Amino acid sequence: MSALVILFACLISGGVYFLLTAQLDLPSHAATKTILSYKKQGVNKPKATETMIWQLAVKLSPWIRLNEYKQRRLKASLKSTGIQYTPETYMAQAIVKAGCCLLGTIPALLIFPPIALGLIVLAIYVYFYEVQRVDRLLKKKREAIENELPRFVLNVEQELKASRNVVSILDKHRKKAGKGLEKELEITVADMKTGNQELALSKLDARVGSSMLSEVVRGLIGVIRGDDNVLYFQRLAHGFKQIEFQKLKMIAQKRPGQMRKYSLALLGCFIMVFVIAIGMHLVTATGEMF
Repeated sequence: MSALVILFACLISGGVYFLLTAQLDLPSHAATKTILSYKKQGVNKPKATETMIWQLAVKLSPWIRLNEYKQRRLKASLKSTGIQYTPETYMAQAIVKAGCCLLGTIPALLIFPPIALGLIVLAIYVYFYEVQRVDRLLKKKREAIENELPRFVLNVEQELKASRNVVSILDKHRKKAGKGLEKELEITVADMKTGNQELALSKLDARVGSSMLSEVVRGLIGVIRGDDNVLYFQRLAHGFKQIEFQKLKMIAQKRPGQMRKYSLALLGCFIMVFVIAIGMHLVTATGEMF
C-alpha cells in the first residue's frame, strides 16, 4: 500500500510539473541545459534536477522583490564569486529548492506524518543554506586571497626599490599569483590601463572586502600619488608575516582536537571487540553447563 501511495505521489508531481511547463511556456529541457552549460564554463555538465530548478527559478524571479541596498549588495557578491544569476533569480532558486523539500510532505502525511515535520525543518535549512551560499563562497575567496597577501606585499616591497610603476608591479605578480588573486589583479590591471588608477584600486578593495587588502591598497595609492612607501610595505610585510604565523599556530592547535575523535572511535572499537569476545565466551560456557 505504501509503495502505491509513493508511486501515485510521484506520478501526480510529474504530471503537475509538465502541465506547468506547458502553461507557463518554460524553455525546453535541452535548451535550459545548454544555457547552464554556457553559464558554467569549465564545470561539469548540469544535472537534470539543476536544469528543472533553474527553469522554475527563472519564472519565479519576476515575483521576487528586494530592496535597493540588498539588491545592489547581492549583485556585487554574485559578480565577485562568478555566479551568473540576477539577485532575484538567485533568491528564487533558493525558494524552489526549499519548495521541492516541502512537496515531500504530501506523501509523508499519508504514509508517516512525523516525517512531514522533518521535511519542513529540512526545507527551512535548505532555504537559508542556499541564500548564504554566496557569502560562504566570498569568505572562502577572501581567505584564499589573504593567504597570498604576505608574499604579494613582500614582492611589492622588492619591486618598489627598482620601479614605481604600480601597473607593471601588479601585472608581474598576477602571472605567479593564485587563482583568486590572479583574477582580481587581472581585472584591476585592465581597469588601471583604461581608466583612473586610484579608482581601479578602490574597486579592488570593495570587491574583496578584506581589511588586510585595504592596507595594501592604501599603500599602492600612496605610491601612485608619489609617496615613498618602501618602509610602509616593509612594516606591512612584517605584520602580515605575524598574522600568517598566528593562523598556522591556530591550525596546529586544532589538530589534536581533530585527532582525538578518531582516537576515541578507535578505543570504542577495541572495547566493542573485547565485549563481543567476552560475551561469546560466556554464551559458550553457559551452553556447555547445560
